[in-house]
Amino acid sequence: MASDKRLNGKVMIITGSGSGFGRAGAIRFAAEGAKVVVADINMAGAEETVRLIQQAGGEAIAVKCNVAKAEDVQAMVEAATAAYGRLDGIWNNAGIQGETAQDIAHCPVDMIDRYVDIDIKGVWYGCHFAARELVKTKGVILNTASIVASLGTFGCSTYGPAKGAVQSLTYTVAWELGRLGVRCNCISPYCVATPGTVNQGKELLELQASGTVYNRLAEVDEVVNAAVFLMSDASSAVTGFDLRVDLGAATRSMPWDIQKFMAANPY
Repeated sequence: MASDKRLNGKVMIITGSGSGFGRAGAIRFAAEGAKVVVADINMAGAEETVRLIQQAGGEAIAVKCNVAKAEDVQAMVEAATAAYGRLDGIWNNAGIQGETAQDIAHCPVDMIDRYVDIDIKGVWYGCHFAARELVKTKGVILNTASIVASLGTFGCSTYGPAKGAVQSLTYTVAWELGRLGVRCNCISPYCVATPGTVNQGKELLELQASGTVYNRLAEVDEVVNAAVFLMSDASSAVTGFDLRVDLGAATRSMPWDIQKFMAANPY
């Protein structure tokens, strides 16, 4: 009898899965039958994710990985194949949060380097080092982008272009590896109700929620639901696609208190 678990028997890497929706994704992937490689720069967080997976009866290993370092990402892929003998998918999820308080004239110059190193190179390294293994299994790549990549908004002169690069890379990899049976998509959330987001305070939460059709933020599980779909065979005809999990936020201008922003960035 066939399993009703959508990722049954598949080996999946998730970067940045020591916390946030990376952790939630790892737990859900394991519940869907995957063997999960939990990769994070914070080894304690990665090990806690593995503990939660194993506690629920799933299978996972923890790998320390700084996605800004090519050698770490290569070692991560090698650890996956050493442990499980194959690789069926990678979710390049690790990244840093967007800055929203400074415009381009006030943003520190070194900030763009951080986004290039983590949000762009980290995803590129993941695609690069996983590609040969995924060709063997006709596997799947999922990259975490953002709706900010498609919208001009205040305070995102570093984060927005970085996530735009992730989208562009996704489309290119979909074509390059698609001829070899590998699918590649990206997922673009808006503000998600993670503990870090919720702790920003009521005023900012209400402002962010007002930017959606439903006047609320997406829940972590709603993002993970989309990720499971894109990593499973249910999306076998989907590649080179940016799935927005944004409650319609991309259909309107991003909400901002313009006067407050301008006052914080004087000329």
